[in-house]
Amino acid sequence: MLRADIQWAFESICQVDLSFDALGFPQQLPNFLTLAKQYPELKTVYDHCMKPQIRDAMARQDAFTEWAKEITALANISSGYRKLSGLITETCEGWTKADLKPFSDHILQSFGSDRVM
Repeated sequence: MLRADIQWAFESICQVDLSFDALGFPQQLPNFLTLAKQYPELKTVYDHCMKPQIRDAMARQDAFTEWAKEITALANISSGYRKLSGLITETCEGWTKADLKPFSDHILQSFGSDRVM
């Protein structure tokens, strides 16, 4: 998404006033931060909470912490919206609502209820 030869696509989306559905994983959050800085006028919908690896976070706290830090940064520098979806698919067998709560709470805190779908 940061390659020079495809930047025309993001420029075109901005020019014709369309929105960009951004689907990625936690390791791609820095790239989405770069895009948000490059194209502040880009209307973006960040899909599936950027697929946080909840199964890893259940095993180690730093998986949540790393994801949460990047989500906060993205919320602060972009005017994008967030889909509150895709959490259950990133869990492991035996998950509970309590396993999802820190993630959904963080999305709502970072983006605010007016920017969450």
